[in-house]
Amino acid sequence: MYSFIRGTLVERHISYAVIDNQGIGYKVFVPVSTSAALPQTGDMVTLYTAFVVREDFQGLYGFLSPEEKSFFEQLIQLSGVGPKLAMSLLGHLPMQALQQAIVQEDVKRLSTVPGVGKKTAARLLVEMKGKCTVPAEVVSNQNFESVAEQMTAHDAIAALEHLGYSQTQAEKAVRKTFESSGSDLHLADLIRESLKVIKTK
Repeated sequence: MYSFIRGTLVERHISYAVIDNQGIGYKVFVPVSTSAALPQTGDMVTLYTAFVVREDFQGLYGFLSPEEKSFFEQLIQLSGVGPKLAMSLLGHLPMQALQQAIVQEDVKRLSTVPGVGKKTAARLLVEMKGKCTVPAEVVSNQNFESVAEQMTAHDAIAALEHLGYSQTQAEKAVRKTFESSGSDLHLADLIRESLKVIKTK
């Protein structure tokens, strides 16, 4: 029903954003990683949207890329995976890292997502395997831990650039955050801490 929405960011919260499009305020639910990457209120923003209808609820879900939106739509088709769980998965793991976890059946990695224990992670992997589209380059890469860290850093740098910071500023901030906090950071936390690094300079 809705492919994307472009308008002025009116409100920004950890789990949703309000976007003014021609005088209509749209409440769009977003992953925490997307929330951290949104521009300042008053700025223009584009979110790729999925409209989800359930028996007792309907909502608009927004993402920074068409690929992330598509993956969200695949996730909510799985048994036992609703929008809330799908948003948690995408909000705390970069999409490529989540895809890699599926390929390698990495229960440990998946269970780092808040609200997902080892039993739930194992069940999710069974559901995801063969049902979620995973790019060939992700399938062929076996060095998961290193790749996951690189992907997290790449996504964090892209988010900071989206906020108006230069690539050099973003890379230095992300590198410094890794050095001080370790590499085992969720994407949203990495973005948030890197922003602090930039603003303290």
